[in-house]
Amino acid sequence: MNLNLKELSHDKLIELIESLILEVNQLKEENRLLKEENRLLKEENKKLKAQLGLNSSNSSKPPSTDGFKKKPKNNSLREKTDKNSGGQHNHKGHTLEKVDTPDFTVDIKDDICPCCSSNLQEICPVNITTRQVFDIPLPKIQVTEYKAYHKVCPHCNTKNNPVFPKNVTQPVSYGSNIQSLVTYLSIQNHIPYNRISSFVSDLFNCNLSEGTIFNILNRAYDSLETTENEIKNRLLQSPQIHADETGFYVEKLRQWLFSYSNKNYTFYDFHKKRGKEAMDFIGFMENYRGIATHDCWKTYETYENCLHSFCNAHFLRELNGIIETTEFNFPQEIKETLLSMKKLVDTGNSISKEVKNSMIALYHSQLNKGFEEELNANPPSLTKTGKQGRKKQSPAKNLLLRLKKIPEVLGFFIKPNLVPFDNNLAERDIRMVKVKQKVSGLHRSTQGAKQFCRIRGYLSTMKKNNINIWESINSIFLGTPIMP
Repeated sequence: MNLNLKELSHDKLIELIESLILEVNQLKEENRLLKEENRLLKEENKKLKAQLGLNSSNSSKPPSTDGFKKKPKNNSLREKTDKNSGGQHNHKGHTLEKVDTPDFTVDIKDDICPCCSSNLQEICPVNITTRQVFDIPLPKIQVTEYKAYHKVCPHCNTKNNPVFPKNVTQPVSYGSNIQSLVTYLSIQNHIPYNRISSFVSDLFNCNLSEGTIFNILNRAYDSLETTENEIKNRLLQSPQIHADETGFYVEKLRQWLFSYSNKNYTFYDFHKKRGKEAMDFIGFMENYRGIATHDCWKTYETYENCLHSFCNAHFLRELNGIIETTEFNFPQEIKETLLSMKKLVDTGNSISKEVKNSMIALYHSQLNKGFEEELNANPPSLTKTGKQGRKKQSPAKNLLLRLKKIPEVLGFFIKPNLVPFDNNLAERDIRMVKVKQKVSGLHRSTQGAKQFCRIRGYLSTMKKNNINIWESINSIFLGTPIMP
């Protein structure tokens, strides 16, 4: 629009200026909103890119969430060594060796000479060579009948009733071996009921219903009540334990399984919730007085009756994630310091107070640099009034805040003989729960889930104490469960 300002009256000129000022202000506001939208979109894009780059090797995400996405190379936390793959020097090997007393012997003799047809029956051998074949006998159900002879004493007229063995309670029942086999297949090897039924039918020609399998497991569950309480009590008296939790599907609903363990004992329980209400219901953490090693789930830290230590393997994975998704320098420095501390502890040598103080001071310094670096990259936003607005903290800052809890993070270095570096023992204990879920699916009943937790905890305990699993299961059905 072409205007001759000289031809405009004073009032018209004022009106034009006001309209132009209004338009400029509108454009400024529009520009400000577009810039803010652009900033938010950039932040969202950065966040989404970081999330896409996270997997089980650089975050706390479980391996089941990785899918078929190809992982980057060399992302393992294990350091490369000069050792070759396979068995190492002086490791205890296992091979098939002959036994002194075989169960059966088959004599192979040539009584007629193949050359001249002479009779060799009475000729003594100059040498005997042997070969042994290890095999299992063909499976067959054996039926044992117990006869109780009731007699009347001819002198006092008392009727004597003999007592059946403790494990013989019904007119017809399955013995301890077949019940042990069912328990072994279901709890130790995670095989579903229908496949156990097919297995027993194919191998022994014995029809075992799924209801019978459930009842067998329930019998083991009832028999292990006292044993489970003893395992729980021994864990409560332990100076250090590992704790972890995972999703656990029962009756089509996601519930939470909790694991408490050490190198000798394992205890499982579950609840529909994950937080403090669930832990209070289980009644372990509120009664424990030692050092609990776990991840950074905040609910654990609400229990002030015990000391806490964090899993550094989690931290190393998260540091890897920050390294891969940002340009920060502090994650690599802190990672190297943690691994250096671990190397010192792994030597088994005593660490002087001076070395400890020096390493902890270095760790403090790197944390402070990390906070400065993160603040420069993510300065606090300001509201229109000029006051500091509440902004969601970055993953890097959240990680730094957790790493700042020195006693919980560096417990393995401060008390190397008592506090472990990671929580891998708990993760190994809980891994079988996920295997069970993948192989057999969810637990169709609450009682079935209870059976699995109690019996699996018992078998894990036996395994840790190098006690034969079959003998352990068999002892349950004989009425005298083994307790290490």
